[in-house]
Amino acid sequence: MPSLYRRFFFILMTGMLLAACSGSPAPQVSPAPTDVSVETSPTLTSAPAPTETPAPLIPRLLLLAPETLPFPYDSLPSEVETLAAAQGWQVERQAAVPEAAPLDASVRAVVVLPGAGDPLPLASANPQTPFLLADAASDAGLPSNVYALDASHASPEKRAFLAGYIAALTTADWRTGIIADDPALVEAFRQGAVYFCGLCRPAYPPFAAYPAYAQIPRGASADVWYSASAAFSEQAVETVYIPAALLEEDVPLALLPDTDFRLITDAPPPAALSNRWLAAVFPDVSAAFDTAWEDLLADEGGERITVPLTFAVGNEEWFSEGRQRLARQAAEALTEDAISVTR
Repeated sequence: MPSLYRRFFFILMTGMLLAACSGSPAPQVSPAPTDVSVETSPTLTSAPAPTETPAPLIPRLLLLAPETLPFPYDSLPSEVETLAAAQGWQVERQAAVPEAAPLDASVRAVVVLPGAGDPLPLASANPQTPFLLADAASDAGLPSNVYALDASHASPEKRAFLAGYIAALTTADWRTGIIADDPALVEAFRQGAVYFCGLCRPAYPPFAAYPAYAQIPRGASADVWYSASAAFSEQAVETVYIPAALLEEDVPLALLPDTDFRLITDAPPPAALSNRWLAAVFPDVSAAFDTAWEDLLADEGGERITVPLTFAVGNEEWFSEGRQRLARQAAEALTEDAISVTR
């Protein structure tokens, strides 16, 4: 038994000794960093102030034109509006040409119509901006940025010549006449009639020299007008050319509606004379303007654009399509200076 207790005691002591030697491992502690920056309070950083973005420039077209324009230029403002809108440009209209000074960078082009003043100093001060002049003297020197319509090929004398040609073309027995205040227009009309009918001798009475003419100054009395009208009636004159400037007066407006004359003018006639209107001859400013506009957009460089001579028909029963073709050929030849309006 003692031997048994000794063995038990030995085993017990051995177990306790082993338990004491193998105790729990010591916890591992990470070494503290040697260079640690500790913030005691947060630092606030202010955002940069926003910068203003400049508004984009709205492209503009500067239209320099008086409120009232003569025919055939009176249709151009609405045409300018349409063409500018197609480019996304706003139209700013002023009645007169401003002083010569640099224009705002938003101005893409300048259009100048008759009566606004001399635009050449302003054009010279803005060589980077194209200018389109609807009326410019044919002998004026133009800056390289200027496009100008040249109406010299549709002058009053050429209009009178074409009116004489149309009058003879559309009138039986060549019984035509002209009432004008300028002898040069009288002669041009006569040459136009003779260009078509030669001697223009009537085949039946009354036998008179055609074309007939009456030179009446502006502001003439009613007696002068009635005398000319009576003379034309005695000669059986059927077609009469009267420049539109004379038709603005009260006396012819009161007299002519009661006559049997067919009228040719160089502008659409007053409403009171519309039933007597055969045709009007005039410069085709609209067609020339369209050509100049295309050149301006294409940046072709300043140039002169010829304004062709054309006509409008008031009554097609008096002016058939076949005769219109002949008149168009004459108008084209006059525009190209292929026909002389003088002897």
